[in-house]
Amino acid sequence: MTMDSCEELDCLNLTTAGNERDNDDCDGWNFKSFKFTDHNMHDFEQDIDPENNFLNNINTNCCYYSEVQFNMNIKSDRGMAIIHFNSRSLYANFHNIKDYLSHLNKPSNVIAISETWLSTEKGVDLGLNGYELNYINKKNKKGGVALYVDKRLNYKLVENMTTNIDDVMEIITVEIYLEKKKSVIVSCVYRAPGSNIEIFKNSMERLFAKKGHRVVFICGDFNLDLLNPNKHKQTDEFIDVLFSMSFFSTYHQTK
Repeated sequence: MTMDSCEELDCLNLTTAGNERDNDDCDGWNFKSFKFTDHNMHDFEQDIDPENNFLNNINTNCCYYSEVQFNMNIKSDRGMAIIHFNSRSLYANFHNIKDYLSHLNKPSNVIAISETWLSTEKGVDLGLNGYELNYINKKNKKGGVALYVDKRLNYKLVENMTTNIDDVMEIITVEIYLEKKKSVIVSCVYRAPGSNIEIFKNSMERLFAKKGHRVVFICGDFNLDLLNPNKHKQTDEFIDVLFSMSFFSTYHQTK
C-alpha cells in the first residue's frame, strides 16, 4: 500500500495493488493533517530499576489525625475496615480502646491489638459487643496479639499462620470469606524489641510466601522504623522481602 498527498494532506489517495483510485476521488474526503510532535522514545529495557518504576510511586506518608480529622479524612464506606492498636496491656487500656472506637463514624470489621500482655492466670474477660475475640499469648508477660472479628463475617482462624516464636514474634491470622469476592487474610504481628531481625524476616517470608492471589493485610508492631529504612540495613532488607511478596506499607495514625 502506498499513500500519496493530495491537497496538502487534506485528503489521501490510497493505492493498493490492483485497485487504483484517482486523485479526483479525494474531493469528498476531509482528512485533517496532524502536527508533528517531537517525542523521545523511552527505553524500558534499559530502565528496569524497581525503585524508579514502582517503589517511589507508593505513598508512605505517615499522617497523624485527631479523632475528628480521622473521621473527616479516612473513608470506609466500602470495603474492609481494619484498625490496629498497640495496647501495652489490654487489661489496662481496654476501656480506653472501647471509648476511642465509640467515636469513629463507622465500626471496623477487624480490630487488631498488639502487646496484649494477656495471661492465663488473669483470664480473658475482654469482650466487645458484636465481635469475637481471637488471641495468642506470649509465654512471658509482655507481647501477645489479638484480633476482634465482626461476628457477621464468615471467617476461620488460619492455624499455620498463627504461632509464637519464642523471644522473637507472635502472629495471629484469620481468613475472611466475602460473598462474590476473593477471601481476605488479616494478620496481626508483634516483634519483640531487640529480638533477632534475621529470624523475624525469614519467618515472615516463610509465613506469607504462599499467600497466592488472596488479599492480605498485615498490621501490628514490628519495632522497626519503616519510615526510614535507609538508616538501618536490616530494616531495608526486611522491606525488600515485603516488596518481593507484593506488600507495601501504608500509615494512618491517630493522636
